Amino acid sequence: MKYHSIWQHSARWHLLVLGMVMAPLCLAAVQPVLHGTGAMLVTNSAGNVKLQMNLDPSGMVEVVPFAPDMVRVRYHFAGLYDREEVAIDKRWEDWPAFATEVTQITSNHFLLETEAVHIEVDATNQLAIRVYSRQGFPLLEGTGMEFDSSYQPIDDVAGYLQTNWPNESMGITNFPSGFKLKATMAMAPYEAFFGLGDAGGPLNRRGKKIQFWTQDTYLFGEDRMPKYTALPMLYGMSGAGVGHTAYAYGVFFNNPARPVFDLTGTNRWSFEAGDDQLDYFIFAGGTNHTPEKVIDRFSELTGRPAMLPKWALGYHQSRHSYGTQQRVQEIADTLWSNDIPCDAIYLDINSQDKVNDQNVQLALNDSFTNVALLVSNVLDRGMQLIPLVEPCLTTNDPKYETAFTNLYFLKDNSLATYVGTNFLERISWFDFSITNMVAWWTSQLTNYLEETGFSGIWNDLNEPNENDMPLDVVWFLDGRYGGGTNVTDSRKWHQVNKNTYSIWSSRTTRRALELQYPERRPFVLSRSAWPGIQKLAVGWSGDNQSTFHHLRFNNTMGLNVMLSGQAWYGHDIGGFIGDTTSELLIRWLQSGSLQPLYRNHNDFNAADQEPWVFGEYALGVNRSWIQFRYRMMPYLYSLAAAASTNGIPVNTPTAFWFYADTNTFTLNDREYMVGRELLVAPVVASNQVDREVYLPFGANWYDWRTDDRYLGGADHYPAGCDQPDAHSGS
Repeated sequence: MKYHSIWQHSARWHLLVLGMVMAPLCLAAVQPVLHGTGAMLVTNSAGNVKLQMNLDPSGMVEVVPFAPDMVRVRYHFAGLYDREEVAIDKRWEDWPAFATEVTQITSNHFLLETEAVHIEVDATNQLAIRVYSRQGFPLLEGTGMEFDSSYQPIDDVAGYLQTNWPNESMGITNFPSGFKLKATMAMAPYEAFFGLGDAGGPLNRRGKKIQFWTQDTYLFGEDRMPKYTALPMLYGMSGAGVGHTAYAYGVFFNNPARPVFDLTGTNRWSFEAGDDQLDYFIFAGGTNHTPEKVIDRFSELTGRPAMLPKWALGYHQSRHSYGTQQRVQEIADTLWSNDIPCDAIYLDINSQDKVNDQNVQLALNDSFTNVALLVSNVLDRGMQLIPLVEPCLTTNDPKYETAFTNLYFLKDNSLATYVGTNFLERISWFDFSITNMVAWWTSQLTNYLEETGFSGIWNDLNEPNENDMPLDVVWFLDGRYGGGTNVTDSRKWHQVNKNTYSIWSSRTTRRALELQYPERRPFVLSRSAWPGIQKLAVGWSGDNQSTFHHLRFNNTMGLNVMLSGQAWYGHDIGGFIGDTTSELLIRWLQSGSLQPLYRNHNDFNAADQEPWVFGEYALGVNRSWIQFRYRMMPYLYSLAAAASTNGIPVNTPTAFWFYADTNTFTLNDREYMVGRELLVAPVVASNQVDREVYLPFGANWYDWRTDDRYLGGADHYPAGCDQPDAHSGS
């Protein structure tokens, strides 16, 4: 068939009237999105074009090239509408002009061509959107969309049931019982999938079903899902095959209403959500379809990783809790006297003041008699102090009355202030979608920083951690979507906004630090995450356990979190829950020595695990690895600076750089790259005297201890157990 081009972006057509008539919605359950009933082009002020198409049985799809190698697809069965887009840092109107040629094949079949991709929008029978390389091979082939207008998350009792995982904590464990919107894609025979946040298991996500619903998952095991973060960013990778070179692409599902990815099929995969719109971005990875170009575009869209203060990349010491001024001073002095470099000490929950046995935010207990002196003394040791600040107030907090009177908390569906419970007892959660509330809390934070001199802030519990909060709890959203008294529009409900709470809270905290210290780079630590968190805060894997099993799978899990956009990420060194051992602490300090966040943290019920507690030999080994971290600081700092411009995290799987070698899809789960030149193979098992590591082809590899040279892809090589094995590639 000869294609006939009827539109080009240079024609600069402008759609002045967007009125349309929607077909009545059918009451049947799951329905496919069928053929188009009329299409139109819209051109923005930069000259970039998007295609809109009305659809049978109802709704509209919009296909929007944001850049030559990035396209957005949006669909809803009732037509497209305004909503919160918390993750988007750079909107369509802000992208530079580029050439897009639009060809109409039939009335329901269009081709959009850029210098990087061909985008086929085919609504002849069932809506399918396919993205091809300029060389003609498919990157991502949509096979259809479905909707179920009758599904309501609030009615999904089984899907939102709070249950206990065996030997773990309570939370949502089932998958949703249905969906409102779903997209299905073709799955290539040898395609591997990476990313998708903090789910456990192998690096390659193929064969898994993963859901996203931010919740407190204290004592989590490897298979626990969902957990603290919601990062629905996926990479598809394939080695070279018949008709195509090795390639990578990315998909970000921009829907926070409990998204689910299903990669368990043999020739199809899908993603779905219980509310909001079907809204996803496809990243083609430049003209050569590389992972580094995928994350470059993703971070350009959602925000570049913040450049951290140098001290944020050092060793950090924490405990749940160092609860007195004397103990904090002792920790700083002992680190100093043992020649253990350290850049930060954390003040966890027991350092907070209490009223009637309830914790108070922004106030320290009576043992902290001279905070200014403590900060000065610790700073003299080269260390910063980082306090815990949670996004809620207990009902006994002296600030509660002000926040309550000004309606600064989330509301229940009757518009009364929501009062819930967690381990802090009766609490209310801040509504960061209220401009006046944000201004008030920002001033409270800056006053706290002014009074204490603390250098950063740790935001914990910002999932928010009250896992059973009702889905119809109302966010104000500054009166959008029907005004403050409208409680029926689900755009304002917790079921749509919960996964983004970390962005709202971290943004406020970061702003306070910027105001108080305008000449400094802010440091915010956030337990929860949604795409865009990388421009605001550092993250960690939460309340892990002191076992070698956790050491192993935390490392693997962290790589996928970082690929999913959270560039600054780490783990509680030594494990948080349970008693660590000398061997485990040594191995974890070794393993984490080249990871972005390097923090030793454990529960107050567990035995001490500071670097010196296991005797002189262990102290010497632990000190040597912490000092090694500082010897590597110029390299780590340079990678951090690069990440702030291209989004590439300090650590990646080997497949990120060597995706043409498909062995990396399965053989490198226990390794990680530091930049593109250094491969680290940590020891993650007890009593291990040697281990093997697969060295990808495409480089010559050198053992950094011996300078021995190895050919990549040729064999497995033993890694010494006295230290993590590391190979540099060239």
